[in-house]
Amino acid sequence: MTQGPLEPAEPEADFTDEAAAPLPPGPSVGDKIAEAREKVRGWLAIALVALLALLDAAILYLAVAKVTPFNHDLLDILLAGVVNPVIVLVGTMLGFYFGEKSGKGIA
Repeated sequence: MTQGPLEPAEPEADFTDEAAAPLPPGPSVGDKIAEAREKVRGWLAIALVALLALLDAAILYLAVAKVTPFNHDLLDILLAGVVNPVIVLVGTMLGFYFGEKSGKGIA
C-alpha cells in the first residue's frame, strides 16, 4: 500500500474581523530579570564593602582601645585572620560584578 504525496494543509480562515492586539509597551520579561539581577548584584557589592569597612573599624577599635599596652603582633594576627578572607570575598564579588558589566560590550 503506497500513499500518494501529502497535500498541503489549507490555511484557517479568520472570520472575526478583528485586528491582532498589539503588545503592551514597556520592558520585556528578560529586561526585567536583567534589571533585578543588576540591582541585587549592586546591593551585594555594597553590603560586602560595608562589611569590610565595619570589620576594619571593629578590629582597629579593639586593638587600640581594649589592648593595653598596644601590641602590633596582636593587630597583625587579627588583620591576617579576619580581614584577609573578607578582602578576598569583596574582591571576588566586585571582580565578578564589573567583569560581567564589561563582558556585555564584547559580544
